[in-house]
Amino acid sequence: MKLNLIGLLIIFIVLSFSGFFAYDYYNNPGAIITGKYPDFSLTNFNNESITFSDYSGKVRMVTFVYTVCAYGCNLITTKMTDTYNQLVDKGYDDDIAFFVIDFDYLHDNLTTLQNYASSITGIDELPDNYQFITGNEEQINQTALEWGFYYELEKSPLVNTTVQLSEYEHGSVSWIHAFIVYIIDQDGQIRHYLHGTDWIVEDAYKVMRYLIRHGS
Repeated sequence: MKLNLIGLLIIFIVLSFSGFFAYDYYNNPGAIITGKYPDFSLTNFNNESITFSDYSGKVRMVTFVYTVCAYGCNLITTKMTDTYNQLVDKGYDDDIAFFVIDFDYLHDNLTTLQNYASSITGIDELPDNYQFITGNEEQINQTALEWGFYYELEKSPLVNTTVQLSEYEHGSVSWIHAFIVYIIDQDGQIRHYLHGTDWIVEDAYKVMRYLIRHGS
């Protein structure tokens, strides 16, 4: 069956637009903007107050974890660390800031957070632009709400791709939570989401580098 001229023209237009948008996203990965994110002030494991807006002018990466998360949190934080190291190796130290927010206000503390940070990064004294931070219940709930991060305490066995089960000394506790990494530009605008655990470091590095080079 032969295609008529109109059919060929329609196919050409569709392919052209598809190619254009694919090319545009590949060469402009930071083009997605979905609003400015609220400020927060939380505490790092050195008991210092860390305020998100103090890092304005830098491209920032943010995620939420808890320290005994069986698999996903460790994987995400490891990938963030690899992304951080790639950017530092390319000389972008002064252009970036990374934040890992521990949301388990029930069981974690500054000591468990420090141990977690050291085990993931292999560094005891982290630089100022890589912060592992936490807070009390009110602070964490407010930050998570404003950032659109979902988590809920789950005390019954439940296993699927969005659930992490953990054993604490006082019994079985789990958190149902999202896996999400936010990439924020110099002005505090959300420019990209990394969902789940399957994203690759090169993609995160590419978005961060683009924003560093092109600004907000």
